[in-house]
Amino acid sequence: MKALRETASISLRRALLPAAVFCTLLTGATEAHAATLVVDRDKAQCPNAPYESIQQAVKSQRPGTSRPHA
Repeated sequence: MKALRETASISLRRALLPAAVFCTLLTGATEAHAATLVVDRDKAQCPNAPYESIQQAVKSQRPGTSRPHA
């Protein structure tokens, strides 16, 4: 009887593992985003660039900081 319960428990875990992985990936995918940050120190190539240095652009992407609109 004990062996039967252990086998059933293992089978249940194997059946639920793909669902757990799928849910984890689905949750993570909703939080991912990408942004193109335009940097131009002298504004010669891109006069509307909101950042003058890479460091300034990176700092603007930290949570809780405001982001300029290009």
